[in-house]
Amino acid sequence: DALVKLIVGIIGLWYTADLVWKRRKKTEFAARPADIPRGIFWGSLAGFTSFVAHSGGTPYQMFVLPQKLDKMTYAGTATITFTFINMLKLPPYFMLGQINTSSLQQGLYLAPVALFGAWAGFRLTKILPEKLFFRCVEIALILVSMTLIWDAYRALV
Repeated sequence: DALVKLIVGIIGLWYTADLVWKRRKKTEFAARPADIPRGIFWGSLAGFTSFVAHSGGTPYQMFVLPQKLDKMTYAGTATITFTFINMLKLPPYFMLGQINTSSLQQGLYLAPVALFGAWAGFRLTKILPEKLFFRCVEIALILVSMTLIWDAYRALV
């Protein structure tokens, strides 16, 4: 778990550092179209890291951000992707004893909060300018990557 977090965190920081470097050098890069081999690789990695360390967002962003999707397509694709990934995690979590009556009860109590968060995220995505939206995504990627590295460091020492 810690090693996966460390690797994903380092990859996320490397990716965002590369974005910043290209932006500072005024190197504009064309949108990279989606393709099946990269999609299978990054999608599988997102599913694996999501299952092992709840950190599937970084590999997902590594695949999707270079495609330069508009913000609503990006957000919708993320929602569909992680809904599917989380549904795929249910049977293994159930078999591992992670899903029980207590966790189901907690999920029921938190459902209104999750629905409000989804609605608020949708509204915020609609009103944020495209450039600011993706800057926020990049900042979130940096913060998540640093958190993963910090969590891995604490677990390993």
